Amino acid sequence: MLYMFMLYWNEEKPLETSEPSISERLDFAKAAQARGGHVLSESLGGASNATTVRVRDGKSLVTDGPFLGTKEAMAGFCILECKDLDEALEYAARIPDAKYQGVEIRPVMDVPHAGLDHDGARDGGRTRRTRRSGRLASIFAPSSAVGGYQAAAEYKRHSMAKG
Repeated sequence: MLYMFMLYWNEEKPLETSEPSISERLDFAKAAQARGGHVLSESLGGASNATTVRVRDGKSLVTDGPFLGTKEAMAGFCILECKDLDEALEYAARIPDAKYQGVEIRPVMDVPHAGLDHDGARDGGRTRRTRRSGRLASIFAPSSAVGGYQAAAEYKRHSMAKG
């Protein structure tokens, strides 16, 4: 079963982006992939980069900022194949950022897609690599510069160095 792990961070207290913390995140991603559980992961820009769209009476209302005003914002997510909720909870406890911020877990609904092929979707019990040339995606490395983040550049440099 697919589970989505949503990672939150407080933009006023950015996560650790040192070399050891980036290595820890990458080690988690590689371990999940080795177990066959890693499906997709991405980081998100800060809430200041969000745009919200609501349609009312047929008109689109566009607002700068997140849907909800909150200090904690969704920083990234990953989708993992888990046999059940217990395994999902085990994965969540191993996510390095769970030591500092919240990790929300939700099952991904199994809705028929009328035969459409989706990148990162299940494929006969196997998982596909992400679209980034078969490399792990930028798991748990927020790409926003908010709060002093430079994690995306560090992640790219680090992942290229490790191969």
